[in-house]
Amino acid sequence: MYLSNLMHISLEDYNQYYEMPNVKVLEPEISKVENQKRRIDIKKEDLIRLTPENVRLYIGQEILFQTRGDFIFKEIKSVSKTGKTIYIDHPDLQNALQIVSRKVYVVKRLIS
Repeated sequence: MYLSNLMHISLEDYNQYYEMPNVKVLEPEISKVENQKRRIDIKKEDLIRLTPENVRLYIGQEILFQTRGDFIFKEIKSVSKTGKTIYIDHPDLQNALQIVSRKVYVVKRLIS
């Protein structure tokens, strides 16, 4: 099998000479399936809806929100001056989440 008409090297030879053994594929910390299972296990009573009025009380707490059909768990890093935006570590959303236009919940920590 040839890579192109211009290169006369087989795919096997290419892999042998250009193999990168030290390169590792990074996997997401938590898979979509694990997040989905975790979401199913949470009771409605264990969720608190975030509002601009109460968001400052939950900095550093874990939140749950839905994006692109998937449930995501993240930690609140900081809050905007108005309280309408929270900052999280989620590059797909530019690390910011609008809480007035999206349902965002704080997951209560169970103290045992």
